[in-house]
Amino acid sequence: MKTNKLYRNAAVAMAFLAVGAMTTACSDWDDHYDSNGITGSASETIWENVKANANLSQFAELIHKAGYDEVINTSQTYTVWAPLNGTFNYDSLKVLPVSNLKEYFAKNHVARFNFPATGSINEFVTMLNKKMMAFVGSGTYTLNGVEVVTPNVASSNGVLHVTNGMLGYKANLMESLDTLAYPIDSIARYFHKYDTKVLDEANSVKGPVVDGRLTYLDSVFIEHNQLVYLHNALLTREDSSYSMIVPTNTAWQKAYTEVKKLYHYAPFTYVKEVPANNLSKATDDENYDKSSRELDFDLLRDSITHYIIAKDLFYNNNVYHNKVLKSLQLGSSLQTDSLVSTAGDIFYGDDAKSLFEGATRIDKSNGSMWLTDSLRMRTWISWNPIIKIQGEYGPNKAYNNSSSDRFSLSKTEQNPDVSGTVSNGAYVSVSPASPRSNPEAIFYLPGVRSASYAVYVCFVPANINKNTYVTDIQPNVVAVTMGYNDLSGKPKEQQLKANGASTFQNDVSKIDTVYVGDFTFPICYYGTGQSTATQASYAPYIRVQSRATSKNNADRTLRIDYIMLVPKELDTYLKEHPGYKYQHDLD
Repeated sequence: MKTNKLYRNAAVAMAFLAVGAMTTACSDWDDHYDSNGITGSASETIWENVKANANLSQFAELIHKAGYDEVINTSQTYTVWAPLNGTFNYDSLKVLPVSNLKEYFAKNHVARFNFPATGSINEFVTMLNKKMMAFVGSGTYTLNGVEVVTPNVASSNGVLHVTNGMLGYKANLMESLDTLAYPIDSIARYFHKYDTKVLDEANSVKGPVVDGRLTYLDSVFIEHNQLVYLHNALLTREDSSYSMIVPTNTAWQKAYTEVKKLYHYAPFTYVKEVPANNLSKATDDENYDKSSRELDFDLLRDSITHYIIAKDLFYNNNVYHNKVLKSLQLGSSLQTDSLVSTAGDIFYGDDAKSLFEGATRIDKSNGSMWLTDSLRMRTWISWNPIIKIQGEYGPNKAYNNSSSDRFSLSKTEQNPDVSGTVSNGAYVSVSPASPRSNPEAIFYLPGVRSASYAVYVCFVPANINKNTYVTDIQPNVVAVTMGYNDLSGKPKEQQLKANGASTFQNDVSKIDTVYVGDFTFPICYYGTGQSTATQASYAPYIRVQSRATSKNNADRTLRIDYIMLVPKELDTYLKEHPGYKYQHDLD
């Protein structure tokens, strides 16, 4: 990924080379520095000035080994910060592989364009390796905290500053997915599988033509990783700031085992028509049946499992909720109401605090990584969320022998005698085709995992609108059936029961969310492309059927606000913790 470079105006660079500017710079130099034995000539290149000074010989040798002597010997303009002999660990650096020496040392001490040390300075310089370093001072100067002891050695292609030590290299978060430094092979393999690198010819320094092919003295590459976009976390951007939870192999494998259970796939039959009179004789839609059987379900399961584990590992420190993460230290308690991941998931209260508990903070150039042996995400926030279908959303429903209308309702229009609030400000009304017929509504269920859910249907009473006069308000009496595929992929239906009852009745004094039973889906549909009435893939679905009779005198018209599938683990937790705050609307 290519980052933006921060350059000073070319006019400043040219002014520095003028006699008047040099006079001022030399005056400042005389006031604060001695020469440290450094000499230079404005008619020589930076490399020639480095090579001419014996007390920069260690720097010169390393720059030559990395191949950057040729780069700073060209007519292009550079600024170089060169450490004096004996002020850095030369012996360790000289045994590094050339590629490492180039990236971590040579490119870490060279910047494009002119950055003279004169006057008051407070800016960031982008080095050739794209690291951003603070260049600050007034009279005396530092770069990234390293003292400049001899500034402004003028050269024909820029300026040379001599420093009291090398400039430290700090990896960014993407570079820190390093299996040699940390036991994080699992997440590193996941990300680096998507690495690509393309030569940036426009910004590379061209060299001679050898054997008819153009060579480059400094090859600049545009590095790209599609996962950082998928997760909305630009981990290579040096001007960004993220907190990244990094699971060790132990944490990743534990999460993988747990998440994989929720994403069990199998080829399944797409039912052409819902409701079908005889599901055992249901015919497939040829196009959808073909696409289902062509899916590589093992690959789909592995890919989605990896994505789901990683999606809530990233937190943009510049987002208001997350700014406290910049100062959060190991062992301290997180003080915030909420955190929001780059996936948009919100963690409240103790859920937010637990994310970083037991993790070790390791600072990086664009944020911090938190190494952990245990991922502390709630499964219902990160891996298996609530599925909520608004009744009024047309693409998710079908009706049998009935008609439907969508009604909007503002709070001011709502009957004050009816408690509760209509979700999303609207509901669907399904009316019988004849006075004694019973309508039914079918809602398609997108994103279902192979998991157990508590199933709820929210009903709206007939007198919900204060402007509509309704007499003899009666409840609905309904049966609820789940349409799904079994492990062999065959379409099935099962009537739901709760507390021994197979029919359910709502409370007409309120907008009533009625529990209609638990259901476990054998297979996962998330990511298979199904869910809408315009597609032929009609499983899974939920069928709500009126059971009004002359004896129970129930209301035959179904007014449904929403259908909600709550992961059973969350449903149990909510009963045990009634004050628990969760990002999804459960009303």
